[in-house]
Amino acid sequence: MFDLEMCSWRSDIMAVAEPGEIAGEFLQSVISSMRQGMLAKKPSQLPRLTNLASLVAHYPRFLLGGTLYRFMGRHTQVPIITLENSKQH
Repeated sequence: MFDLEMCSWRSDIMAVAEPGEIAGEFLQSVISSMRQGMLAKKPSQLPRLTNLASLVAHYPRFLLGGTLYRFMGRHTQVPIITLENSKQH
């Protein structure tokens, strides 16, 4: 099962599948950017962000590399197993 977190930038839409390497890298980039921004202003505690769902639960909008991302919604994709597919396994 994959959850797609959808973020928008202007009229562009970006979907990130989770779990996945790209989702992990994207999350780490956002966390790193947030920590740098917090250090510049004042030290504060960043909540525990373990996946994209926890990121958008705390921050439905966030800045990364000068771009403002906005969470638009979630789409869950579940693989469909047919009788024919199950016989092959």
